[in-house]
Amino acid sequence: MYIEYDGSFEGYLNALYYILKNKISPNKISFKKNLFNIESIKINSNIKIFNYMSSYLKRSVSNLSLHKFYHCFLSNFEDKDLLAIKYIILALKYPKAIDNYETNDIVINVNKYSKRVSFESHRFLGILRFKLLKNNFYFSKINPDNLIIPLISNHFVKRLSNENWIIFDENHMMAAIYEEKNLSIGLIKSFKNIDFMLEEEEILYEEFWKKYYKSISIKERKNDRLRKNFMPYRYWKNLIEIANKKSEL
Repeated sequence: MYIEYDGSFEGYLNALYYILKNKISPNKISFKKNLFNIESIKINSNIKIFNYMSSYLKRSVSNLSLHKFYHCFLSNFEDKDLLAIKYIILALKYPKAIDNYETNDIVINVNKYSKRVSFESHRFLGILRFKLLKNNFYFSKINPDNLIIPLISNHFVKRLSNENWIIFDENHMMAAIYEEKNLSIGLIKSFKNIDFMLEEEEILYEEFWKKYYKSISIKERKNDRLRKNFMPYRYWKNLIEIANKKSEL
């Protein structure tokens, strides 16, 4: 059976509700359509079911299991949807023992995916850069492998609580928008109403920062290979001090 949902966590918990309610074995479902998916079901997001499932899972499994389940869902692995479903069903069946099943393949892979997401979200707390726009919004574009915006947004709510800002995940077309003390997170198609002109001071500060970064570097000790070990090359294009091009959004 092919199960289709809207890609959101709300939709995903609705899918889980459908699977549990109809007692469908995880071995008989797929979240990836192929020629063998004779039967298919489209799940519509229902906020009441989402709230019900959230409360149900919080009551039924440990916080650690919930943490791994959610982080697995946020990962970019192709099999993560089905894997997280298998994991949470196992956790519901063995709520006290699941965290000790370190030889179980499902648990092993969920641990692996969860750690990848946690590691990347922690890394972006340090490397995320904002640019000040003329409309007084701070804007940051990132390109993470995993869907980390839901995990890092609250950190910046605390740090930049008096500012308006946007964090845009270009890879997943998701944005966190913080405006007038309100945070909203969601998938987007475009920013039609945002003026992306940089504030003049921002341009100057970027130039100052680049010159400072260049002035403290030691040419003879430059080692790009080592630098890539600490900072993956795919992240470089959003770092002001390393990007080759002039500032762009």
